[in-house]
Amino acid sequence: MSSDGWGASSPQSNAASFAFDVAFSDDVVGVSIDTFEITGDVTATIESVTGVGRAYTVTVARSAGEGALGLRVKQDAA
Repeated sequence: MSSDGWGASSPQSNAASFAFDVAFSDDVVGVSIDTFEITGDVTATIESVTGVGRAYTVTVARSAGEGALGLRVKQDAA
């Protein structure tokens, strides 16, 4: 399994939430909040994961800080 969304980041913004579109190379099942981790300079939480097959949307809420916000698939999620 690989993800085209590996290391995705959002443009800098003061928005309270962001949606990351994640595309996997193959159909996957069992994708959840625990599949992903947040990277970057801000404090944020993953609110939801929706999708099916190869395409998912991960919604992230920023709670504090300024700077980069990224999302990646956890190493042990495969």
